[in-house]
This record gives sequence, C-alpha cells and structure tokens, in this order.
Amino acid sequence: KGDAWAKVSILTAQTTVATLGSDGEDNNPGILQIDVNVLRGKGTKRMLDLIDTICTFYTAGKALQFGGETAKVTNASVSPLRYVDGYARRSVSITYYSRTFRS
Repeated sequence: KGDAWAKVSILTAQTTVATLGSDGEDNNPGILQIDVNVLRGKGTKRMLDLIDTICTFYTAGKALQFGGETAKVTNASVSPLRYVDGYARRSVSITYYSRTFRS
C-alpha cells in the first residue's frame, strides 16, 4: 500500500421525487467518500495536502458528467482524524445529486 493511499466509495441514498408527472424528474442523492490514509506518525502534511486538493476540486456547484448523466456537488466535508490498522485516516465526504427523467 505504501506510505499514503486512498479508498474511494460511493454511498447512494434513496431516490426521491423532484417534480411531479409522468415526465417528471427523480432526485438521486449520494456521497462520494474518499478515505485518505498515511502511515501513522508519518505524513500528516501530505495527508492535508491531498485533502486540500480533493476539496479544491469538488467545490459546491461543480457539475460532473459521465455517460450522458450529470451529478452536481453540493458539499465537501472532512472527518476528524482517526487511526485504522497502523494508518492515520481522514475521510472526505462529497455530497452530490443527479436528476433523471421518469419514462
């Protein structure tokens, strides 16, 4: 794994109705979670630099597109420091939503 590594997870939430009607839109919220890990006692600055880079990229209002779908970032937050299996870890949670048309 090395001195620093990241784990990326996508946590989806329940789809809700955004607009009414057979041609209405559904809201699809979720969280993109990025766990930033560095060896315990080595690399706190490196961890903070990585977190800063992630948070600078995922700013509120940013639209990300893939396969014809768009997701909009609403927030990025950082967890407190914790220790897991010899690594220091902080998680960046990026909340987002996408809208899809019902057909």
